[in-house]
Amino acid sequence: MIKRTVEIDGQSFTVELRSRENTAKFEIWLDGARLELDVQKLPDQSWSLQLPAGIAFHCRVLPGAEKEDWEIIAASGRHFHARIMDPRQYLPGRAAAHAGGRFVLRSPMPGRILRVPHALNDEITASDTLFVIEAMKMQNEIRAPRAGRLAALHAQPGAVIAAGGLLAEIE
Repeated sequence: MIKRTVEIDGQSFTVELRSRENTAKFEIWLDGARLELDVQKLPDQSWSLQLPAGIAFHCRVLPGAEKEDWEIIAASGRHFHARIMDPRQYLPGRAAAHAGGRFVLRSPMPGRILRVPHALNDEITASDTLFVIEAMKMQNEIRAPRAGRLAALHAQPGAVIAAGGLLAEIE
């Protein structure tokens, strides 16, 4: 099962995608509503999506855009812009720990902020706990990917944060 947040023309949806073994058919849950989906990859690297009752869409990555930016064209000719958000993209990589300048820290998961152990302008070291987020009744520590100064705090205890939500900035 793949679970993502998808933003279509500015409106957010939670999408769960489950494949049926050895077929091009998928079961898709869009904000809790179940749909059957037939998917085909086309030679031009775009995708054809067929829903029941003959509803069809053509999807492709926008030219010059990141892989999460898609253009969706309905059979009726209507165009939609979709952004597929993968929470894993918000996890800091090794390069972020060694890069100079300002680093923006985003939440890798949705949840509620329980604790913020550091204050604005505190000097922090790599791996210091910056936030404790409760997600699915588990407490998760979000640690600093590098040393620096806590230049901005965008989330406070008690706040609800989305995956990808802005937490802090480190200089």
